[in-house]
Amino acid sequence: ATADGKAVTATTNAATADAKAVLAQDTLDAVASSVNLVISPNFEDTWVPRYVFGSATLAYVSSEKYQGTQSLEFEKTVATWGGPYLAPTPSERRFTVKGGDVITAKVWIKPKSTGNDMSVGYVQLWLRTWSLPGGSGTLIDAATSQITNTSMAAGWQELTATGTSLWGMSLEVFILADPATVVGNTYYIDAASVENVTVAYAAQTTADTGVSNAATAQGTANTGVTNAATADAKAVTATTNAATA
Repeated sequence: ATADGKAVTATTNAATADAKAVLAQDTLDAVASSVNLVISPNFEDTWVPRYVFGSATLAYVSSEKYQGTQSLEFEKTVATWGGPYLAPTPSERRFTVKGGDVITAKVWIKPKSTGNDMSVGYVQLWLRTWSLPGGSGTLIDAATSQITNTSMAAGWQELTATGTSLWGMSLEVFILADPATVVGNTYYIDAASVENVTVAYAAQTTADTGVSNAATAQGTANTGVTNAATADAKAVTATTNAATA
């Protein structure tokens, strides 16, 4: 009877943990669709100015697109870092964040099908934060995601990077060709996003903990059921022995 009671309690605990995991997952789903902070992320609005990090030539084009009707083309023009910022407004290239904020950036990229030399170099999605407003003070990389030119597919592929702002205040996001990438190489980017996923990450942690607790409780319940069955068998044996005696 005691083993049966423990099994029932463990099963109840498992059900409670499952419910908490479901609640946490629902919270995660609700906040995972965070607001995209990039202005005109599909590059449909040609009036939006685009900023260049280093040296590159930018142009809106309709010949290539991942979503919508056009994409942003960038051509490397000098043997150094170069490419476009992802920006929040037409006049500001830096995002305002707080220390501890978790930021996810994504962008789809495609190399030009002709004229590129893809034998060296790489393209990188780069997040970096500054300790003071306006892009000053101490600089630190928050996250990077890169793909070598040699391994880049001919079609569209996604780069994604997630990082934590240690100091906050100012965040810059670029998609850059590195210094080794051959001058003249051209790429298209589309469907860009920069999202503050701090709440989503907290919800995911809660969900993962709930799932782990549910598994532990379920294991306890299974052990309780096994112990109950063993106790029942021993009781039957004892009863049989008593009857025989």
